[in-house]
Amino acid sequence: MYKLISSITNNLYNLIFRFEDSTSIFPSSENPEYQRFLQDVATKGIEIVEGPDIIEPDYATLRQQEYPPYSDQFDKIYHEGLDVWKSEIQEIKDKYPKTITGGVTVGPIPEWVQDEVNNWIFNKQLNEYTIALQNLPEYILNNERPETDSEEYDSYSYYLNIVHNTPEEVKESYNSLFTPDRVIVNEFDTSVKPDILSPGIPIRPEPELTE
Repeated sequence: MYKLISSITNNLYNLIFRFEDSTSIFPSSENPEYQRFLQDVATKGIEIVEGPDIIEPDYATLRQQEYPPYSDQFDKIYHEGLDVWKSEIQEIKDKYPKTITGGVTVGPIPEWVQDEVNNWIFNKQLNEYTIALQNLPEYILNNERPETDSEEYDSYSYYLNIVHNTPEEVKESYNSLFTPDRVIVNEFDTSVKPDILSPGIPIRPEPELTE
């Protein structure tokens, strides 16, 4: 279970707390704990994340924030009279009745969390697709199965399954990423094999961590 913590200064959700081991996690693609957070949400669902606490002030705090400074109040009494001062103060009291008791509620999970998880899943699929293409002979990718190589063919079923089930968006990204090094005839062209992508390095831009 994770908890989003909002910053007191700028109200950005820039800290994640993991209840399991009381670990505070800063969201950064270079932070392995943050990568673990994204993996946990990707595999277990967004339900394991709790939104940030929202502190609702009570009536006394709200009134105090809106009352004019004492110097201005004294000036109001001196120049316009006590009744005018009472009237303006009463307006503030009526605006924030004593029924406003305040408290703490759990806020919604901001969109950037799901965006980051989707980005993590995309990069994972792209990495797996790249590795699969590197490990599959061309004759298998072309759906050819020589009789003499049936046992070898079966050993590649894991990678072949990845290739067939990779979303088209990921395949298109693979092609666009590696076209500088080769001309790709189709998605199964493995004439030049690219370097395997490093886990955790985002291919798509990371969304800003704002509410």
